Amino acid sequence: MNNTLLLIILNLIGKLFAFGREMIFSFVYGTGPITDAFNTSTTAATLIFSVITYALSKTYIPTYEEIIKKNGEKSGDEFTNNLLNFSLFLSTLIMILGLIFAPSIVKLFAAGYSGEKLKIASLFMRAIILTIYPNIYAAILSSYLQVKGDFLTPALPFLILNVILSITILISKSDPKIIAIGIFLAYLVQFIVFPRAIKKVGFKRGKVRFVYDENIKKIVLLSLPTTFSMAAVYISTIVDQSFASIVASDGGVSILNYALKILRIVSSTFIVPFQITAYPIIGKLVAEGDIKGMKEVTSKTMVKILILFVPSIIGMMVLSRPIISFVYYRGAFSYEDMIMTSDVLFYYSLYLIGPAIVDVLYLSFFSNQNTKIPTIISFVQLGINIFLDYTLSKAYGLVGLALATTFSQLAPLIIASIIYNRTYGKLDRGYILKNLAKILLAGALIGVFASFFYQLKPSNLWLLVTIALTGLLYLGLVYLLKVDEFDDIIDAFKSKKKRV
Repeated sequence: MNNTLLLIILNLIGKLFAFGREMIFSFVYGTGPITDAFNTSTTAATLIFSVITYALSKTYIPTYEEIIKKNGEKSGDEFTNNLLNFSLFLSTLIMILGLIFAPSIVKLFAAGYSGEKLKIASLFMRAIILTIYPNIYAAILSSYLQVKGDFLTPALPFLILNVILSITILISKSDPKIIAIGIFLAYLVQFIVFPRAIKKVGFKRGKVRFVYDENIKKIVLLSLPTTFSMAAVYISTIVDQSFASIVASDGGVSILNYALKILRIVSSTFIVPFQITAYPIIGKLVAEGDIKGMKEVTSKTMVKILILFVPSIIGMMVLSRPIISFVYYRGAFSYEDMIMTSDVLFYYSLYLIGPAIVDVLYLSFFSNQNTKIPTIISFVQLGINIFLDYTLSKAYGLVGLALATTFSQLAPLIIASIIYNRTYGKLDRGYILKNLAKILLAGALIGVFASFFYQLKPSNLWLLVTIALTGLLYLGLVYLLKVDEFDDIIDAFKSKKKRV
């Protein structure tokens, strides 16, 4: 739990830096063509990185655990070196293709782009593509360090990236080339934290040579379904952005991205840290054949996520307009932009419920080296999302796209729960539902309080006061309602405070 708390704090700090970056971007560029180009290019390049890095990270840990259990840690390090070398050759191929076909890739993400806007987006994407190897290298080493108990180092690159990008945006003076240089440096320099960390845990980088042995072959075969699974998630983003570039050709992509950036703060702060720390534990339990222990960790992780996640969603829905106003409403970001972005945020907020629960269930499948089920479920969700995007965007514009994404997440939630129960047996439903009911009750009460209290004196300063008091009220309610796992979170805070 201490590692989880550390990750929550680091992710929150990282997202505050990202917040600052977005505030600077919205102030300087608003929802104009450069902002659209930046968001589209970074999403496109991130898709390429994330599809590969997600697949490697989800298949690396169970494979590594299996190897060291059979042959020892030396074999695990040899496997890691071979995987790094294989990734170098794979990354080189992807980089060449990405540099050549950058405009075509951008068009896939935003069908409405043309002329200068397409050129700027292609320039930004090429800048990121040039850093693909350090990013994939970092993904593998992050998983290695997490197995070794180091959760701090993998969380630092995000801080470095946002500091460099923020400085670049401030000095760019509407020059896309300066932003492109900043993007390249930000994605490249974030890698610098890894050499010292891996040396500290005793890992030595071997010679660069192409190896395709049984372990690499195995991880490639396991990664293929996971790659498609992650691709399906990002294809949903592609479809959303393509429709946004048509529904609102000037600024639509930016409005969606500004709203999603707020949501991702909640996701990376209150969901991802629990998943990261739970995954090695679940992987080890699976390697030992302890399915009962695996389900117990899954149930507890789910409740911990819900304790912090549910009030965040309610808060974003109740305070969507003042939040967007506080973060973005200044400079080139207009009042109309603020209204549209807050409306999108309101309907996007519920979308995270699906991934919050489903991704925890997926950890068990990945640990058991079953990557096919998450892949099939992801493509079912993708099909539903595309249909709803087409249908709802016609009737409701950008808000329709947010609704489509939210509704499409219900399918994987239902399907994953059913398959999990059939594969591993039922989780402790009574335990989960009992705590969920208490969390929802506390969440509803703070929602009413936040709405009423903010209206007493609407302003940016009062928004911060409202959030602070609402948070304290929620903690008090959760304590009085005796929600399980809350004591574990509090103990972690106390333990961290004593160390300080």
